[in-house]
Amino acid sequence: MEIIESLEEIPVQNPQVEDFSWSDLNWTKFGTSEHHDDVALIPYARVDEFIIGECSNAECPTRFHIERGRKRSRGSLKEYKSDEYLEYRLYWCSFGPENYGEGGGVLPSRKYRLNTRNRAARPQSMRGCTCHFVVKRLYARPSLALLIYNERRHVNKAGIVCHGPLDRDAIGPGAKKIPYICNEIQQQTMSMIYLGIPEENVLEKHIEGIQRYCGSDATVNSLASQYVHKLGMIIKRSTHELDLDDQASIKIWTERNKKSIFFYQESSETDQFMLGIQTEWQLQQLVRFGHCSLVAADSTFGIKRLKYPLCTLLVFDSRHHALPVAWIISRSYLKSDVEKWMKILLQRAQSVEPGFKINGFIIDDAATEIDPIRDTFCCPVLFSLWRVRRSWLRNVVKKCDSIEVQRELFKCLGELVYSIWDGVDTSKALERLTQDFVDQTAFMQYFTSTWLPKIGMWLSTIKSLPLASQEACGAIEAYHIKLKVKLFDDTHLGALQRVDWLVHKLTTELHSSYWLDRYADESDSFQNVKEEYIASTSWHRAMEIPDSAVTLDNNNILVAKVQSQKDTNITRVVWNPGSEFAFCDCAWSLQGNLCKHIIKVNTMCENHERYGDSMSLRSFKEKLQNIKMKPMDDSIALDLSMALTLQMFDQIKQLVRFSRVDDISKIVNDLPVKWGCKKSRTTIGIPASIAAFTKRKTQKPKLGHRTRQDTHNRRSRFRLHFQVFTSMKMVDQRKAKGEYIQWRPEESKMMIELAANCIKKGWFDPKGRMFKKTVETQILSVLNEKFNGHKTYKHYINRIKILKNQYRDFVNLLHFDSKFEWNPITNKFTAPDQVWNAYFTDYPNHTHLRYQTHEEYENMKLLFGQNVPKTRRFDRSNSQVGKNEKPKQEVVLITTTTTDDDEVIHESMENFFEKALPDQEDRNDDASVESVKEKDVLKKVTTELTSIDSFGKQMLQIMQERSMVEGKNSKVWDAIIEIPNLSNNERYKALTMIQKLEMRDVFVNMSAEDRLGWIQYNTK
Repeated sequence: MEIIESLEEIPVQNPQVEDFSWSDLNWTKFGTSEHHDDVALIPYARVDEFIIGECSNAECPTRFHIERGRKRSRGSLKEYKSDEYLEYRLYWCSFGPENYGEGGGVLPSRKYRLNTRNRAARPQSMRGCTCHFVVKRLYARPSLALLIYNERRHVNKAGIVCHGPLDRDAIGPGAKKIPYICNEIQQQTMSMIYLGIPEENVLEKHIEGIQRYCGSDATVNSLASQYVHKLGMIIKRSTHELDLDDQASIKIWTERNKKSIFFYQESSETDQFMLGIQTEWQLQQLVRFGHCSLVAADSTFGIKRLKYPLCTLLVFDSRHHALPVAWIISRSYLKSDVEKWMKILLQRAQSVEPGFKINGFIIDDAATEIDPIRDTFCCPVLFSLWRVRRSWLRNVVKKCDSIEVQRELFKCLGELVYSIWDGVDTSKALERLTQDFVDQTAFMQYFTSTWLPKIGMWLSTIKSLPLASQEACGAIEAYHIKLKVKLFDDTHLGALQRVDWLVHKLTTELHSSYWLDRYADESDSFQNVKEEYIASTSWHRAMEIPDSAVTLDNNNILVAKVQSQKDTNITRVVWNPGSEFAFCDCAWSLQGNLCKHIIKVNTMCENHERYGDSMSLRSFKEKLQNIKMKPMDDSIALDLSMALTLQMFDQIKQLVRFSRVDDISKIVNDLPVKWGCKKSRTTIGIPASIAAFTKRKTQKPKLGHRTRQDTHNRRSRFRLHFQVFTSMKMVDQRKAKGEYIQWRPEESKMMIELAANCIKKGWFDPKGRMFKKTVETQILSVLNEKFNGHKTYKHYINRIKILKNQYRDFVNLLHFDSKFEWNPITNKFTAPDQVWNAYFTDYPNHTHLRYQTHEEYENMKLLFGQNVPKTRRFDRSNSQVGKNEKPKQEVVLITTTTTDDDEVIHESMENFFEKALPDQEDRNDDASVESVKEKDVLKKVTTELTSIDSFGKQMLQIMQERSMVEGKNSKVWDAIIEIPNLSNNERYKALTMIQKLEMRDVFVNMSAEDRLGWIQYNTK
């Protein structure tokens, strides 16, 4: 066959059949004589139909999964070849590329052959199939896809058919006819077997899952029963010991499970052993719950009992439970080693979600290196107190016999931590602790040897970093307890010093447990598993305790009582309520855990002024105080602090609004995208005064029958009034804003390109807004220099508003019907004629969208499309709008506009409180029956936000004073520079003396001769 070197010579094929495969296409040799592939060109819209046809191969029925994928954006390549890709995807047969049946060789530490080869009939298992192909969406022609078939046969590396009816090694009754089992059903079945659920229940759920795809059939049920039984036997007989040597066993495991490993480093003379484990499901959970959220670390687990300590990265799911998303096994905590696996983990997440980022990282060990976290994730670092509290409480209960001594000693330890905010000397607090409990020799010996050498480091870390909440601490502690129960089983104590045993336990039992918990919660199945999962943290158990069960003693604030819900005759006593170091007499707390009684009591103490603030709130106030006390010359740090504070204000505002409303429909009108019917938009575009005028007119009672002439006269007078009002308003606007400066098309085009480049470079705040300084230096300066214009920041803002309206029309067009498409080659929107006619019926003034080119659509999408969520498309091809049907709904974009920095900073906090927390008189009837608990919570939030308001006003005053001083300093220095015959040393001395005497204005108003004389006189 002739080899073709140009894609232009290859014809585009579009088979008439619905689903087509390899045999329906004519394949061409493309490339060079040394290297060429079988290729074919098809429309990109029909790629899915080709994949479906390939999966329906009668000889080897299978599924194809995406093994790798890459993307490029339009305009990223200045020079490109004809076969360059815009999108690249490698599809591989789901029976490969790994081969789970490999084995039978001599293992490294054994002198005999161990037969591990298993060719049982498991069609969902990977058999090492090499069949794969590539789909390239061409960069030069995005509407076409280039198919490259690298290996068409379903064979393994040895060239033998590895699955399907032609597979000779598929043994067992009816093995060749077993239906395909998806990964979800397989994972569900394996999880239930690993957790010890009876085989009858496992089989029942397995058959239910298969019947969703295959229907009810006796043969399928029989084969499913054999599959579950065989899989159970395989799991029971599986062992973690793949080799007698632990290091060799781990190496074998890593070679077999490459997809579940994101970092592996063998032990050597220069490098420490490091193993990072993350399954595909964990990667999905990291992207799902970790993106723009918090990530926590449970570090140094098993540092005394395991061969290598275990570090777990956790995210908080929809119920705020800690979910493990990665395990790192290593003894090295060097900055260079930690930075290695963190960067690889971030790259792995960004390969799935390109914009992946986290908003905070919670650590629980003061010795943790913070620099790698900040350098890699570029986020704030928080500290969790759960490890300190748990370690101290466990040893207090263990080494002190009397419960009175236990609670007093634990309270004194809490006061030691609180001393860093109370202004008490830490050394004096330690001295008091050692003197008051000198008779508790067992505990004091433990505290002196373990904590005293490093107590300064821990307290300084607690003071310098923001503290995580009790809910986060309780979630991390719940995971730690579950991990401890799973790993430190008495039957496995002899295997604690083997890494392969630890890896086996993590990837089988623990992983299956969390997978089944999430599956039960999301699918609303396995009700017993779901109930246990929901109640697995102390925070959720505490929320089930009613407020009436808690008694706070008004005479003694050091004691609180909680009535048991299971047995009303039992009452739990909580000492030192309102503190993270509260002490409860229940069995769960005496084991060193954070119990539900303490959380419930502390939650209620937050609404009482008699109790002090929690540590997290004290830490929060400390950070605000530090922001306020920034020196005036530290301008960048102060600006950054102000930006973060304003961002925090917005988040608190949203939380307050959501906490007040039970029905989300009450605040749906304030969401970023609104749906408004065209019939109801009667006053849009009319001034507010005119709309109010028309409303008052319609509310007048009818006095009698009106004739058509009266109605005509009233409408004429109204139009006249409206024209007069509009003309007066335009005159006032011209007086206030000045004459309008027209934008030429080339100016508008260049402005959009410059703004898009700024967005690509990341020059915007977390809300997607560009700062005024960025607009002036990167956009307006270039624009004015190019066209010799005088565009200002206000002109830029007005132009942005107009462009947003244009982009809104584009979005409405694409959402009008699913057949509307954007053609990047012609820069036009395309659709069939009947779809355009239907669109022009509803939008008769938008005919220009069909015939004009829109070259800046891609850049406008980059500028304004980030805040537009994906919405439902309505297909009009099958159902036309009737006369009585409602007209097409329109997407109204409400994106965040770029505002002036001064307007953002000087936002009125009084308006914020009026909007977020309205008065009782303005609330509706539903809000008037609000519970007392919600009122107390809102009162507490109002008090805290009032304090934040005072901090913000003080910071604004400081910034104003700083700007005034900086302006005066610049004028003084300009005046000094103008004086001739002065050395630099004399200029510096003069500037220092002027600032010291505070005579800036006087010096600037002097003449040049007087300034010179003053400087010579004062610098002698």
